[in-house]
Amino acid sequence: MQVVTRDFEVYTYNELNEEAKEKAHRNYRYNHDYFWMDEIENSIKAIGKLLDINLEVRDIYCNTFRGFFDCPCDLEDLRGSRAIAWINNHVEFKKPAYKLRSHKGYKKGMWHTLPLSLMEDTMLTGYCADYILHEAYKLFIEELRKHPTLKLTDFFELLADTAAKEYENEVEYQDSEEYFADLCEANDYTFLADGTLFR
Repeated sequence: MQVVTRDFEVYTYNELNEEAKEKAHRNYRYNHDYFWMDEIENSIKAIGKLLDINLEVRDIYCNTFRGFFDCPCDLEDLRGSRAIAWINNHVEFKKPAYKLRSHKGYKKGMWHTLPLSLMEDTMLTGYCADYILHEAYKLFIEELRKHPTLKLTDFFELLADTAAKEYENEVEYQDSEEYFADLCEANDYTFLADGTLFR
């Protein structure tokens, strides 16, 4: 048996020319797994459990995500201040951040305190995607100030959309050249001159 030894010139990602970088990044995008997706899913399930609704996100086509929810029929008519009261009954919040004038049908001129931030001891999973609930609540408050008769189901829809956006943002970031460059540096990846990953 004859043993043949070959020498290769290898480069870090930052040492490659632009054409080789494009090839390396393209190969990565077509052949990598996405991190943190299970953690995002766990956050979404925890939020759904907290609110007693079925909440999920599906990949409907090539990393195009859509959120879905299913809630009991008796919640569909809750709107305005009653919707806020329902949310606050399921989620503990801390200091008040907004006030909202009640919509028609409630006492004229009555203002309702709308808390903003989750209590520190209201723990879901501990992963940053738990913030989906916080973000959807903020959006709902903003819309409710303009349209006081919005329903609780509008909040659930915002929640589903925000959850889907979390997936899309993560995929977009992990596909980015910036993320790939950091990944190469952190893992000491090396490449041939044409951008082929050296193993």
